[in-house]
Amino acid sequence: MDIRKILDEQIAKRNARSAPERARIYEAFRFRIIELASRQGLTEDHARVRLILDQLALAVDQIEARLADPPVARDFSDPAGLPPLYPAEAVSAPDAPPLATHAAPAGPVPARRRTGLAGAGLALAAMLMAGAAWYVFQPSQTGAGTGDSPRTVASSNTAGSGNAVLSLSGSALSRFKTNRGSVIEPSGEALRMSSTLTKATSAGRTGGAYLQLEPAIEKQVSGHTITVTLEARPAAKSPSPQFFVAYSTAAAGNSGWRKFAVRNGTGTYSFDYAVPSQQDGFNSDYLGIWADPEGKGRGIDLLSVSIRIKE
Repeated sequence: MDIRKILDEQIAKRNARSAPERARIYEAFRFRIIELASRQGLTEDHARVRLILDQLALAVDQIEARLADPPVARDFSDPAGLPPLYPAEAVSAPDAPPLATHAAPAGPVPARRRTGLAGAGLALAAMLMAGAAWYVFQPSQTGAGTGDSPRTVASSNTAGSGNAVLSLSGSALSRFKTNRGSVIEPSGEALRMSSTLTKATSAGRTGGAYLQLEPAIEKQVSGHTITVTLEARPAAKSPSPQFFVAYSTAAAGNSGWRKFAVRNGTGTYSFDYAVPSQQDGFNSDYLGIWADPEGKGRGIDLLSVSIRIKE
């Protein structure tokens, strides 16, 4: 299945001329791939799932390069050239031991029977891509004004948004990534987060599940007090009694972990943070969530996250 062809057809069908409009299509596609993989018992870090997501990322990069004004010439022979929307992430932690190397065998290696997911990699990829295309692009799922449309908003002080610089929900929550010890997976309209970490840093991209913020947002919040708000509920199975949240500028400091006790049902959790002024250019800012600080693998369901400039 040609991923780029599917995306091109949907961009044309929805007349998605702007980058934010196209980003919603890409994010919805990615979210459904992860959801279908989860139904097969696979996490986002599974090699086969990562391969499909990397193919999606490459298709996005090709499309955006073609639609740029003027068009951008890029060398797509290097699969590592992934677009900023889906940055390549190492599966293991930075301090993980290097992979062992082995000498080449002296003689020919007998063919082995390919079984399980390794042998069915192409079939798995085709199933995920076909399923994602069906789920994402059914009119009842994504048509304008339908009740089942994913709740996806990304604003930067546009008309009607007040002082909001970020608001994510529904399929847009798939932009969160994980470090070792944290797990995220779709849970209906929410994103389920769990953790087996007993220690996690609030610096850098943080040690929990994290969201990397766009440079435009970093510039807007620099030197301002912001309010970070999350809408969350206890996971249906093995709920976490508390979770921690941190805003990190990576280079200029961070909020430290802000602690929240989980209430029954869906609740709103907020904290304020005075973002330091960044004078030496803008590095990546991150929002990190540590779903179970006791490291017992319990979880929460994240339904939305927003950032507003308070001043």
